[in-house]
Amino acid sequence: MSDMRVMTEKKKKKPMTDKEYVEQEGMHCPFCGSNRVEGTGCINADGAGALGPVTCADCEKSWYDCYDLTGYIDRDTGYVEGNT
Repeated sequence: MSDMRVMTEKKKKKPMTDKEYVEQEGMHCPFCGSNRVEGTGCINADGAGALGPVTCADCEKSWYDCYDLTGYIDRDTGYVEGNT
């Protein structure tokens, strides 16, 4: 096996788990760990969930952030009575 191939294989790492990604609040690429991530489009909501496209500027991988509906906030008052 060539030295270059050994070096390349050593650099590869497993993607983050969902738990690790959430613990980092989606602020790092789950593939390379970079903090140069950016939402790349509109969030697409469907029922009680939504998907938001994200791309890493360093490794150029793309993925969707997954969201679950947990409640709502009144846009006029900023809160919902009973949920304060």
